[in-house]
Amino acid sequence: MMVVAFILSVVLAGALASLNAGQFFFPLSSAKIDLQAKARGIVSRIVKDTRQAANWSIANNSPSSSYIKFQQVIGLDTGTGLYLLTDDFTEYIYDSITGKITCNTVSADAASVKNWETDNITQPPFYTKDLNGNEVDLNKDDLNNSQELIIKINIQEQVKGALNITYVLRAEVKIRNE
Repeated sequence: MMVVAFILSVVLAGALASLNAGQFFFPLSSAKIDLQAKARGIVSRIVKDTRQAANWSIANNSPSSSYIKFQQVIGLDTGTGLYLLTDDFTEYIYDSITGKITCNTVSADAASVKNWETDNITQPPFYTKDLNGNEVDLNKDDLNNSQELIIKINIQEQVKGALNITYVLRAEVKIRNE
């Protein structure tokens, strides 16, 4: 009887330990999946917008690792061979103090309308490549040379009290409209 009781207590202790571990790891893995989905959504939005930009439109608007502004290409004037651009500008601003990226539409009269905003971003999101192919902070000259915008979203959230999880997602966009 004592042997059966001992075996039963060992089995129950193992089951309780497994249950306790599951209660810890389920919210953690669920939060990580949510964080990955959030990062994919942010990158997807920025990539979609910047694929429609002309390289010079980004470069001529003082780009930096925390700021881009551009007009989207909507067509080509077959008579002149020039691109037709939207009247409005799309603007992405990263605020390192709040950890937010804000997307605005700026009209020709400089009125700004916020499209969306996200938070928990831990570093500037915009980069490019230098002449040697190295990743560098976004700047006009390197962007004109590489014609490539690198978007790197480094996002972090707190889970289970003080436990932080981080996820980094990177996308390269070849600016094709030249």
